[in-house]
Amino acid sequence: MRAEAKLKEKESGSCVSLSSSRFGFRQVRFTPEGFFLNGVKCKLIGLNRHQSWPYVGYAMPERIQRRDAQLLRRELGCNVVRTSHYPQSRHFLNACDELGLLVMEEIPGWQTGGARYIQRSELLEDVYTYNDFTHDGGKTVFRPQKETTGLDRKVPLLVTESNGHMYPTKRFDQEARVTEHALRPLRVINESLGREDLAGGISWCAFDYNTHGSFGSGDKICYHGVFDMFRNPKYAAFAYASQKEPEKGPVLEPVTLVSRGERDGGGMVPFYILTNCDYVRVYKNGKKVSDFYPRKEEFPHLKHPPVMIFHLMEE
Repeated sequence: MRAEAKLKEKESGSCVSLSSSRFGFRQVRFTPEGFFLNGVKCKLIGLNRHQSWPYVGYAMPERIQRRDAQLLRRELGCNVVRTSHYPQSRHFLNACDELGLLVMEEIPGWQTGGARYIQRSELLEDVYTYNDFTHDGGKTVFRPQKETTGLDRKVPLLVTESNGHMYPTKRFDQEARVTEHALRPLRVINESLGREDLAGGISWCAFDYNTHGSFGSGDKICYHGVFDMFRNPKYAAFAYASQKEPEKGPVLEPVTLVSRGERDGGGMVPFYILTNCDYVRVYKNGKKVSDFYPRKEEFPHLKHPPVMIFHLMEE
């Protein structure tokens, strides 16, 4: 639906200004059992976004603002974005509306949207939003709800940040690091999907961004994104993309350069392939090596777990 407001000149009655806005109605509900959109339970899987670009900061036109929404929704398959930490361009928000990308929009300030990072903080809102940076590469991904909230009852719980500064990674880092950087989002998504007491997880973050001198990597840049500042994807971006259904586009991204000089010890295997395919068939010098299957035992809640190539010996 669309609403219009006109400002007319008093004497002539002619229109001097016209404002038009599109709007619609949806039912959104958070409960201790999860998030419901129009009555249907839906896991919120997405990323935080700074509307920042190299050289120009926030000063990007409509076409580029809209492109970020397309990257998040169409390329990565996210269903939610958190605008950290301020209201963002109307062009970005309009594109999110058109693409079906839910938006958690914050008012200006750091954690003024209710998101907290201190355990057992007082619940003043309808949803306990929490920045859970527990995961350090080990088996524990998020804290149990009671340990997070300190409450003796279940409440609506949404993780609003994770990963990010716990493992900053550049696109050109060594292969072991970019591999771990790609696996951490998969662990977060797997945990979010498997936890019945969790509405979902919004990780930190979509794009690298400039920051102040005391928090960046020595160059005033936070390398926390699954894309760099120029919107070039890191392997971690394909971790999200690989969870799309195949009919929305096949994903087949080896997390390796297959170079002996890239890895400790000079080896080339094992390596992961981020994919939404049923299996991966590998050939070497035109001869079949083997068929490799998704690692469901490692990521039991993912629709499309990654495939590990653990040998390159011909049959």
